[in-house]
Amino acid sequence: MIAKSLSGKELKRLSSVLNERITSLLWLFGFSSAQWLKNTNREPGALITQHSLMLRILLDRPELSPIPKVPSVKLVYALLCEIDPSITHHTMSTLVGLSAKSTARIFAGGNPTSTVGHMLLLIKTELERLSTTEEKLAFYSYLQENVKAEAQGRGYDPNRVWKGVGWSVKAK
Repeated sequence: MIAKSLSGKELKRLSSVLNERITSLLWLFGFSSAQWLKNTNREPGALITQHSLMLRILLDRPELSPIPKVPSVKLVYALLCEIDPSITHHTMSTLVGLSAKSTARIFAGGNPTSTVGHMLLLIKTELERLSTTEEKLAFYSYLQENVKAEAQGRGYDPNRVWKGVGWSVKAK
């Protein structure tokens, strides 16, 4: 049996096979949005060889995907609770820049944006890498200071953002 040439349709199919957003595939293939559009419309045999080879591997063996899996909000929340048992859903969401409405949605199982998902991955990775409670507390303090710096930079009251309203228009 002779193998068939791949077309841009397989790029679209890969998104569902890997259960990944197109933004993750843009990263994987090094595409801009315009390049994605151009490549997904290519005829059979018109894809760059590197892209075809990657597609063949990942369509056949999706478990080899190098795209890191975004952890659940609940998992990251549990890791933060180990450091600070008094942390709330609202406080954790403030760490990643979410509003109160978004907090309720993601804790109910909604999907975070790509950026929030990557921040969750970053926080999880660092908390799992650090070995001592002191190191984890220092990282948690760093995250809190990051929130305060962003609040100040936006002209918000850092204490209101952190302890009260989070990222809302009432934070000024």
